[in-house]
Amino acid sequence: MVGFASCKPADALVCYSCLQQFEGELANKQQSLDHCERLCADIVSRSHPDARSTLRYWQTTIQSRWAEVRNLLEQKCRKVKDCLESARATSRQLDSLMDWLKHMETFLSTQNTQLIPENLPIVEQLLQTHTVRAVFHPCYHYNRFMALFPGPTG
Repeated sequence: MVGFASCKPADALVCYSCLQQFEGELANKQQSLDHCERLCADIVSRSHPDARSTLRYWQTTIQSRWAEVRNLLEQKCRKVKDCLESARATSRQLDSLMDWLKHMETFLSTQNTQLIPENLPIVEQLLQTHTVRAVFHPCYHYNRFMALFPGPTG
């Protein structure tokens, strides 16, 4: 059985348009089915009593097959719609991630232009401060990272 869980947005759109077209054709065929049922009821009412059970059997068979096709179409439409919505949500997440990456690229480019102090005592003091904080504060690295790299809104 082919699933729609990992389909691409373009594939989902094609599947959805095909299913909508098929649904339209099925709606047109519903009129033919209704006409067929009216004819069958008319034939059953005019037929010999021994033939009525066979005619009703075929009428029931046609109705049940039609219901199966209709249910299958509804299930497939629902799956394709879910897939399409999932693909759209993934696309929105990827767009958000790309925006964040562009922001980070710009931020890091500006950080790269800042000069590093060349005064040896200041550098040693910064290293010592970093080492002490890293030892005594386990969340130091995470908090420092979050402070250095704020999100697009921060």
